Amino acid sequence: MRIRPFASALGVIAALLGTTRAIAAQRAEKNDQSERPEVRSLTLSGVRSVDRDELLQSIATSASHCKSFLLYAFCPLSHSSSIWDKRYLDRTELRRDVLRIRVFYWIRGFRQTTVDTTVAERSSDEVAVTFKIVEGPPTLVRDVHIRQIDSVLTTAQIDRVVELKKGEPLNLIKLDSTVSRLRAVLQDRGYADARVDTATAVDTAAHQGEATITMNPRWLVHVGPIGIEGNKEVSERTIRNSLSFKTGDLFRRVDLATSQRRLYESSLFQRASITALRVRDTTRAARDSAAARLDSVRALRDTTRVQPADSLRPQRAFADTRADTIRAIEINVAEAPPRISRVSGGFNTFDFVQVDARFTHNNFFGGARRLEAVATLGNLFAKQLNGSTLGGLIRFENVTEDVVGDADEFLNPTYNASLDFTQPWLWSPRTQVKSSVTSVTF
Repeated sequence: MRIRPFASALGVIAALLGTTRAIAAQRAEKNDQSERPEVRSLTLSGVRSVDRDELLQSIATSASHCKSFLLYAFCPLSHSSSIWDKRYLDRTELRRDVLRIRVFYWIRGFRQTTVDTTVAERSSDEVAVTFKIVEGPPTLVRDVHIRQIDSVLTTAQIDRVVELKKGEPLNLIKLDSTVSRLRAVLQDRGYADARVDTATAVDTAAHQGEATITMNPRWLVHVGPIGIEGNKEVSERTIRNSLSFKTGDLFRRVDLATSQRRLYESSLFQRASITALRVRDTTRAARDSAAARLDSVRALRDTTRVQPADSLRPQRAFADTRADTIRAIEINVAEAPPRISRVSGGFNTFDFVQVDARFTHNNFFGGARRLEAVATLGNLFAKQLNGSTLGGLIRFENVTEDVVGDADEFLNPTYNASLDFTQPWLWSPRTQVKSSVTSVTF
């Protein structure tokens, strides 16, 4: 009997503790709302020389907005979180956004930009944020100097890819893009190890700057041994015929991309990857994937195993090439089913019922020869469905209503069959021959 009052006292204490915690939680929520109010509007003032939307994406602070354009009609009527994507003010990120905006402008050539912020209270838990931006004078490009260690590119070729121009703001993004494009041009000419370096000099008082781009093509790189893995039914010769390069050719990354696209377009493979390996890196690569690359590594260590028929250059000249100017090519494929069958059907109110059957053989007698057979039956059940209503909802057209003479021929089934044969790689991977036979019966 003495336990019950004690238990009641514990219950009262627990209830009091629960009430205290609830009150503390409500106070914490109110404090959090006051410290992180909702951003109802965000304004960027003074933006003239850069893209406003791009600048907004570079900062963390954003304003609340409607979740979808489909809800625009309801957003002015309610501020519910179900239709509004609410954004709250983070004062730490707000201070960082000032630096983000200055960096954004600095990279684009405006190195004297200043930024100030204003946070205006609209209510107890809502604010309006304004970034006041003074862009300042841009740092203009006085000149762009292009230096070539070896004269590989002509002046016209260089001018076509240089984006940074004299008299424009010193935009480091354009400078970096120019470096990437120059490197790509050199790599497409066989200089896979080319280096492109930049240097800038800025006269702060005059708000002018100069950029120097130095191109060092270094040496020509050739295609080394080509290893193929993963093929079972598709012959190695078929895969090699799809390539835009062979052993001894200049190594160009555009050829790798083109060859990979052709392997996919043949429909013979679910996956096709082409990887270039340095000869001196094959030991490390073998440790990473010993089982998959063992054969390629062995071939690389013995360049005499390269077949003369696969090279455009004499074997001795190829063997004398420096080791780091050779790229071994590793091709890894996963074959797709060579035979594909498909049957489909449908109907409409004018052509009635139609059935279509298609058979494709992507490796017909090998060599990636493609055979495609298509057969179509149409106008099925036309006599029964002509002018009728299906289920009270679908009404078929009466196609013989205005026909003079024998109308039955318009209700007979129609037949269409075709046979296409494609022979790829006629003299070149870029050419192919296609022959077709079509039979149509009405």
